[in-house]
Amino acid sequence: MIRRYYPDAKTIASVLPEAHATINPDTVDDARKLIDIDLGIIDGCFGVAENGAVWIRQDIRHKALYFGATALMILIPRDALVDTMHEALARPELDDFEYGCFMSGPSKTADIEQALVFGAHGPISITVVLR
Repeated sequence: MIRRYYPDAKTIASVLPEAHATINPDTVDDARKLIDIDLGIIDGCFGVAENGAVWIRQDIRHKALYFGATALMILIPRDALVDTMHEALARPELDDFEYGCFMSGPSKTADIEQALVFGAHGPISITVVLR
């Protein structure tokens, strides 16, 4: 699946054994080295069907991977989908965490000259995989 969606990815960062990563982000001392990684593969807790958001909790050393990678592949359990954000906010995963966020993307922004930029505040693409 990684090669199908990201055939040109050369640097792949993940702690997941099935990812066959080239970089283990937990062994990187300087978080800046995770910026511009071609692909980050991470676990997500659950997804929201209403808006395509995925709740991720920091379970790696540096959260820079979540926002600095060019692309993210987020793996979530197949049975971990909720219909709405109202249901998402009632999930127990939101009760106890040091850092977490809802991720959906890519972000985009445009200036007054209408120059549109994708991935302005995070990855340029995000792929969610149901396990």
